[in-house]
Amino acid sequence: MKRGLAVVFMVGIALALAFPQEGKCREQENLYGMLSGKSAVKTHVSDITDSSGGNEVDVIFLKEALENALATRLTINFELVPGKENADIIIDCDITEFLWTAEDPVDNITGIAGIAMDTLVTENYARIQAVFSVTDAAGGEQLWRRELKATLTSKDMPRQKSISMVSERLVKIFMRECFSKTHGAR
Repeated sequence: MKRGLAVVFMVGIALALAFPQEGKCREQENLYGMLSGKSAVKTHVSDITDSSGGNEVDVIFLKEALENALATRLTINFELVPGKENADIIIDCDITEFLWTAEDPVDNITGIAGIAMDTLVTENYARIQAVFSVTDAAGGEQLWRRELKATLTSKDMPRQKSISMVSERLVKIFMRECFSKTHGAR
């Protein structure tokens, strides 16, 4: 009796996980499908916050890079608006980490030759992590939220130069993950 009940319970859990209640759960890997058919998507980019503790990231540069990426996007027509009250969607970003080191960490490489080569090459390393969220301005529903990370290694990348370089890479990752057709529903 107990074994039969346990089997029924496990089958119930498997079915619940296999078939989400709302179809939206599977479709919202990103927002391409929801936004690409609209003639214009009025978009407000909130001021970027930095909770990393270091306050090294140029939040104004990052916001401008994000707005530029949205404005030049071809597959979705983003129309930037200054206030939340005029927007269809609101994009928020909070920087959770920025790291720069003069020597990049040893990568997870298989084989002794690869590890030896990686330890011999000295490059500067930068990493930025941020939580991005996209909210429906009218209803307040959070449509998309992810913590994204961008990394960069280069022989000539001083700390100050690395901030803009890795910030631009983070914006590209956000645009790909949130609005790209190729990263859509799986």
